[in-house]
Amino acid sequence: MLSMDSVGGKVTDHGVALDIADIPWAGRQLWAPDAAFANGKYYLYFPLKDKKDVFRIGVATSTSPTGPFKAEKEPIKGSFSIDPAVFTDSDGKSYMYFGGIWGGQLQRWQTGKYDSTAAQEPDGDRSALGPESSPVN
Repeated sequence: MLSMDSVGGKVTDHGVALDIADIPWAGRQLWAPDAAFANGKYYLYFPLKDKKDVFRIGVATSTSPTGPFKAEKEPIKGSFSIDPAVFTDSDGKSYMYFGGIWGGQLQRWQTGKYDSTAAQEPDGDRSALGPESSPVN
C-alpha cells in the first residue's frame, strides 16, 4: 500500500495491505481492487480467481486505509468477473458494480450461472452483458 500527501509528494510504503495467502477461498490472480469507507471501517473489494479458477469478488475490512485488511471467509454471493467499483448514492445507499470483457470468463455467465463450456464469445449482433450491481450496505 502506497500513499502520498500531495501530487508529486513523497511516497510512503505501508507494506502489504492484503496478501492472497490470507484469503481462505483464494486460487490465483488477485488485482484491481476498489475501496470504500463507511461506518468507521475501510472496505477493500477485490477480484480473485477461486480454487476452481472462477473469478469472484471478495471484500476485506480494516480500521486503517493502509491496512492490514482481513478478508471475509467467502466471496460475495452472486459475484463474478472483475473490476469492482463501489458507488454511494446521495440517498446513502451503496452499490458495487462489476464487469469484465468477453474472453476473460464473462461469456461463461451469459445465462446468469457459470457455464465452463461457454468458451465462445457472442456473435457480433448480440449485446454484451449489462452492468451488474449488488447492494453493499
